[in-house]
Amino acid sequence: MAHYHLQALYILNGRLQTLNNIANKYYDKKDSRKRTIGFLEERIESEGSDDMREYYKNVLRLAKEELDSLNSQINTSFRQFILF
Repeated sequence: MAHYHLQALYILNGRLQTLNNIANKYYDKKDSRKRTIGFLEERIESEGSDDMREYYKNVLRLAKEELDSLNSQINTSFRQFILF
């Protein structure tokens, strides 16, 4: 029974991702950057080496800048989809 629920959740997740991509063409890139930011924040906290911590901080800064850039872009694809 749990197997069928897992399959249904997998299908639902795929459909939600498709809808999110229709609504926002940058959805996948934004989601990827958010995951990267979370991973890097965890690595910074657990890293023992100061050099690696500085490296992760620089990569984190770049990822946040890219996410901010993606968030500031106007997405007109969904509006065009709705209007036509």
